[in-house]
Amino acid sequence: MRKSVQQHIGTAGLSALLSCCLPMALAAQDAVFAPPEGCTAYLTVQHRDCRVEHHYTCTDAGTDRFREVFTDEGPVYQSRIDAQAQWINSRELPNGGLTETLLPARDHASMDTLLETGADTMDFEQRTPDGRLQRITGEDRIVDRNVVIDGEPLYRTEFVVNFLAPDGGVMGTYTGSEYVSPVHRRFFAGRGKAVFDGVETSFDRTPKEFIYPGEPGFGALEPVYDCGVMMSALEIVPSAGVSGVAR
Repeated sequence: MRKSVQQHIGTAGLSALLSCCLPMALAAQDAVFAPPEGCTAYLTVQHRDCRVEHHYTCTDAGTDRFREVFTDEGPVYQSRIDAQAQWINSRELPNGGLTETLLPARDHASMDTLLETGADTMDFEQRTPDGRLQRITGEDRIVDRNVVIDGEPLYRTEFVVNFLAPDGGVMGTYTGSEYVSPVHRRFFAGRGKAVFDGVETSFDRTPKEFIYPGEPGFGALEPVYDCGVMMSALEIVPSAGVSGVAR
């Protein structure tokens, strides 16, 4: 049987530990996500891989929607999509690096097409934080329309995304499966594999909880799943905002 904490550090030590650290722990648990001024948060999603994300809309952004992702180290990513779930821009946090798509795209991502036909292709360019242009091609395909996670109706998709250099050479690929919400008309990350420069990494960021205003855990800044566990996925800069990874 494991010894209790008190047996390890003694009564006086335990009292000092609690008096020192418990208020800070409670303060961290009580902190909630605050969207920018003029914006309203409407959904919190707890994912695997020690991530929690907050979804919000802003009055001056029309039908565009925003998402901010937190790990146990704080905010790491912010993105903006339009009504068709087409990625518009993303920001790596906290360093503020910005990635922008270049419009018009050769083939816009279309949520309408995906939901109606079960498949959708994309072909567009983005400018990376260091100023390089990348062409991105890919496809989303619905393979299961009967998924329910934490009471949330979802469609499971399979995807492939290719990152192309200006000369047409393949710089990297993403393949895997994710989830699309017919209610929120957006993607939620799932499982996949990335291959860049011959290095393969895998990730599992499957959603575990969907939390709405007024429910316990809404706005929580602390992720709760897989934290403290070494995961195989690496955050790769070119993935920002792209299907199957961070859209």
